[in-house]
Amino acid sequence: MNTINNEEQLAKLQWQIQRLADVLPKDTAPVTKLAIQLGWGEEELNLCEETFDQFQHKFDNEGSISGFEKSLKDRMGISYQTVKKIVLAFIAEGMYEDVCIEYAKQNDTLEMKRLLRSIS
Repeated sequence: MNTINNEEQLAKLQWQIQRLADVLPKDTAPVTKLAIQLGWGEEELNLCEETFDQFQHKFDNEGSISGFEKSLKDRMGISYQTVKKIVLAFIAEGMYEDVCIEYAKQNDTLEMKRLLRSIS
């Protein structure tokens, strides 16, 4: 019998889960799918949601999300491209819509233009 050590088993499971996430339809659980693709666990997702909560509160009180992208990048250790993916996944699930829409308005990219067209 072939014995596999724990690291090999973990790597195999991660690969299998990634393949499952890849075959999910685009509109099926976008946040969960993104978390799988990014290798996030509950802790990372909670930290991300805490950041969105903070800026949702700021938007509700000040009508602004200034500092959102920098805060998310710094807290999560992610790139600008990943921020866009997170925004798109959250809005697709109807989460933090005010923050996502405001972010899209402030970022003149193809993805954000599509997002704004899809909600108007």
